[in-house]
Amino acid sequence: MNYVLTFIVSTFEWIALLSFPVILLGYYYRHYVKPILILAMTMSILSMILRLFPIDVFIVLAIQIIIFVFFVKRLFSFQLIESLVVVTIGYGFYILIQLLFIELIISTSTINYIDILFSLSFTPQMLTIIFMTMTCLVIHYFKYNLVELRRHVQSKTMTTKTKNIIYTSAVLTLIFICLAVFAMLESDFSHKHVLVLLCIIVLFSILSVYYILHTQFQMKSLIEAKQFYLDQEQQTTMILEHVKKNYARHFHAIMKLSERQSLPLITDYIDFHKLNANPNTFSSPMPIPSTIKENDELLYAFLINKRKVAGLVGVTIHVSATFDFSVPTSLQQIRLLSMIFDDIFLLLYQAPLTERKELFFEVYKSDSEIRFDISSNFTISGEQTSLKLFDALLKFKQQDALVYSELNPLKLTITCPMQ
Repeated sequence: MNYVLTFIVSTFEWIALLSFPVILLGYYYRHYVKPILILAMTMSILSMILRLFPIDVFIVLAIQIIIFVFFVKRLFSFQLIESLVVVTIGYGFYILIQLLFIELIISTSTINYIDILFSLSFTPQMLTIIFMTMTCLVIHYFKYNLVELRRHVQSKTMTTKTKNIIYTSAVLTLIFICLAVFAMLESDFSHKHVLVLLCIIVLFSILSVYYILHTQFQMKSLIEAKQFYLDQEQQTTMILEHVKKNYARHFHAIMKLSERQSLPLITDYIDFHKLNANPNTFSSPMPIPSTIKENDELLYAFLINKRKVAGLVGVTIHVSATFDFSVPTSLQQIRLLSMIFDDIFLLLYQAPLTERKELFFEVYKSDSEIRFDISSNFTISGEQTSLKLFDALLKFKQQDALVYSELNPLKLTITCPMQ
């Protein structure tokens, strides 16, 4: 009976330990429910088996942590550094909270560390599980996620400095977890209470490093957003310069015809190139679905901007959206979409005026992927496109997106995996 109860409590401990970093880092929790349950039960069984052998506690901890990192990497399909971040945040925070509860119990009673750790009442464990669960709920409902930290950890372009900071934090976290366990289990150690308090302070400081990194990444994203805004202004200016050059060309052509006093040819020229048309007849602004405005403000602002630019070059944008799951489009994805849109706008602007110029954009979001479909009724040759369109598609591929492209007629499908 004791083994069954120990297994149940231990399983809930591992579930809480794993759930906390998954929710804190902003992963989609439903994706990882099954791996968390499998890993929690596996680690519980492993812990019980290891206790049956006369192995030093530090060796047991080392074995547990190594196996834990390995299983997180395999079952969650994470990179090594991503697995280390999840393990150290989960393990470190769990031990930190448990140490605080143990210190609270000891300060209000005459029980020692060993009696608490091996008591069948599981009081510190249950208090820690409850606290971790409540913390996860607060983080989830109030959106206190470290999303920027997760995105940079997942990025393949992370700087060596950031990697070294994360590796150092992971190693220090595991060292001080071992020191805390040593202090509690070593009965002959005279300064046990001081060392446990020191471990609590140091663990808190180390875990704070992840929050500091997240704050720095947020500042970096804010700077990138400002840079993106300036790039948008530059792209708009470039498109307007193309429009200006085009009308200057028409003006010179009309001037030449005027010098020859060919009024009928001037009229025909103006009618053929639709120079006397009202700008609103080129493209009527199409409404953007309210679903995008309600669920993805960044994408909505981007489409509002592109709709204005499209109107300047006589292109109509048709936007549709299907959101089975609400998750914001990342700034990097918006930047790449902007490169694609601007390239297509210029191509459509330079195309003959005999057909209606339309661009169809559809976004689909589910709990597993974000898909962007971009299409037009125009056929584009490879020689017509600039390198920006292909660069954007290549960068999407570098972010593990599946890209399908067809130029006859134009059809792009970009499927980004949900993290």
